[in-house]
Amino acid sequence: MCHTGGSRLYGRLPPSPRANGGRTGTACLPDWPDGLEIHRRYNEVIHACAARRSSVRLVPVHAAFLGHGTHCTQFWRKHYRREDPTYWYFGNLEDPNDRGYDALRRLFLIEIAKAAERIGTTKRGD
Repeated sequence: MCHTGGSRLYGRLPPSPRANGGRTGTACLPDWPDGLEIHRRYNEVIHACAARRSSVRLVPVHAAFLGHGTHCTQFWRKHYRREDPTYWYFGNLEDPNDRGYDALRRLFLIEIAKAAERIGTTKRGD
C-alpha cells in the first residue's frame, strides 16, 4: 500500500447544494432543476476514479459543510448547527470564506494523520 518514495493524493468533493434542497433561488441565482443530479453524477465519477487508485484519499467535506450555507442561521432547518451557526462560503457561493478554509484545512489534516497512523502501523508490523 505504501512504498518508499511513494506519495498520497488528497482530494475533496465539491460541497453539495443539498442543504437547502438544491434551491438556488434562495441564493439569488437562477433556478437549476438538474443541479443536484449533475452534482451527484460528478461525485460518482470522482469516487470511481479514487477507488481505482490506492494512493488517493477523498476528504469528506460534505457532512462538515452541511448547515453552513445560506440558511446557516435558521434554527428550524434540518442541518442547523447550534454549536456553530456560521456561514462558510465566499460571496460567490462556491468558494469557502476564511472560516470555511479553516474547516477544510482541519479536515485535510485529520485525513493525513489517519494515513500516517496506518503507515506507521504497517511499518511496525513488518
